[in-house]
Amino acid sequence: MTLTLEVHYMTQPKRLRRPAINPQPTPGRSAREYAELWYIALRVWSVREVELPPGNAGRYYPRDGSTEHLTMGEGGPIKATYLRTPAGDYTEQEVAQAIKTMTLSGIPETVQLGRMLSRLRDERSKTMVSLLRDGGWSSNREGAVRYGVAVLSLAVRLQDPQAELHLNVLRRVLARAEF
Repeated sequence: MTLTLEVHYMTQPKRLRRPAINPQPTPGRSAREYAELWYIALRVWSVREVELPPGNAGRYYPRDGSTEHLTMGEGGPIKATYLRTPAGDYTEQEVAQAIKTMTLSGIPETVQLGRMLSRLRDERSKTMVSLLRDGGWSSNREGAVRYGVAVLSLAVRLQDPQAELHLNVLRRVLARAEF
């Protein structure tokens, strides 16, 4: 009987080791994934257009019957563009203004983060495709963490309620400088 069991075990194919599934995500992992969502949203810059009511919808018409009238807003439909982010939609103007404010800040760290975000928006710049690789940081870990801090700093400025918690986690990772 022992011989049969040994033969049975020897003929079975080797099982591949599966990575352990962690049902409780760690704060570091959650922060990485949330930063990645913001990074991709800013890198791809996916927008949606909304047509606003015409400018003459509530226009004043004189009672005296004169033919003079305002022409403002009659050049076509007014469109607003919204950037899609993990926290919802923000107008392109809101996001661009927040990045510009960071770039013109008097705090050197904030200026650096603003410049990183400007490079991320520039189509000609060669920023990394993703912050993550196989569930962890990309091969350029320091750069990925710095971009994570940059995008989450912008998210905090745009009043994303989840971003501040994740930003604090990434700042601690950056402070430890385990690169």
